[in-house]
Amino acid sequence: MGFPVPGLLADAYLKTGRLDDAREALTEASTFVEHHGERMVEFELHRLQGELWIALEREDEALVSLWEAIQVARYQRAKSRELRATVSLARLLACQRRYDSASAALAHTLQRFTEGLETPELQEASALLRELAPR
Repeated sequence: MGFPVPGLLADAYLKTGRLDDAREALTEASTFVEHHGERMVEFELHRLQGELWIALEREDEALVSLWEAIQVARYQRAKSRELRATVSLARLLACQRRYDSASAALAHTLQRFTEGLETPELQEASALLRELAPR
């Protein structure tokens, strides 16, 4: 079973600024996951919830959701998913001027990659890490 349609809708709504629709779609996707036991998409729901909280300027809730996404990705041993959530977390921490925390979280995740270093995701994360260098 793949990512539930409401989860895909939530992502699209987030990208287009339709935050109320995104919240509703995330609630529906979470209900689907709970009823069907589909744990492979749990990471993405936490990450999207974090992105929604960021858009709603609810940074504390965003931090919790993004850390949950990271923990799920680690449990699933999904390094690329962990990287995605960590990039979102690092950006949020940087907005809060918590550059050391942002840099440490991102560096910790990046150091575990030994191949695929030319992929867009790793290039983006590496560029962000350079931006977070001591000011």
